[in-house]
Amino acid sequence: MSDKFPPLEDEQFNADAVESNEETDFLKREAELLGDEFKTEEDSEFLQQDKDNEIEDFERTYPEVSNVQAHGEVDADANESEFDDFGEPQTATKEASRGTAVAQWQEKRATEIAEKDIAEENAKKELQEKAAKHLDDFYENYNEKKQQQLKAYREEAQELLHRRDEFFAQYNTVWDRVFELINVDDADIVGDRNRSKFKEILLRLKGNPKAPGAVSTS
Repeated sequence: MSDKFPPLEDEQFNADAVESNEETDFLKREAELLGDEFKTEEDSEFLQQDKDNEIEDFERTYPEVSNVQAHGEVDADANESEFDDFGEPQTATKEASRGTAVAQWQEKRATEIAEKDIAEENAKKELQEKAAKHLDDFYENYNEKKQQQLKAYREEAQELLHRRDEFFAQYNTVWDRVFELINVDDADIVGDRNRSKFKEILLRLKGNPKAPGAVSTS
């Protein structure tokens, strides 16, 4: 019930305050209009009292700097504690960024090493293939040359056997065969030996079937 009907003393106090403010405002306006010509001592005291009241209200609203500084230190400490609370997340963020950079570098390094290993493996395989090809070419050429040489040797051997058969199939003396096997154009003197006399004897025996030993008994 008292909430719905406030006490009369409060209403009277509010009315007096409003009336006092109106009177003060009226006197201020009169003083501003009339200036110092009609100012009295009572007006000065009243205005001074009103001024003092305004100063007190201002000081209550805006305290002195020393008081503000004293309270400000507490607030600063509180703010520092608040910033300290945010310090760990910032450090964690930096550590996370650093960890991400390290992980990216490690991944890049691993990729480069893998690519290098693949390139080296490919180069090794290519070198092995070239070496195998050169080796195959060598053996192929070697076998081809070997077959050519064997063929040449066989042909030469067949030619020699053919000449031998023809030589023995002819009707001639032994000295004729000897004369075909030696080179009569060689120098007559070889070293300290004189072969001119021997060549002269062979020429006499050639073509003479009655010469001693001209006909083989076998």
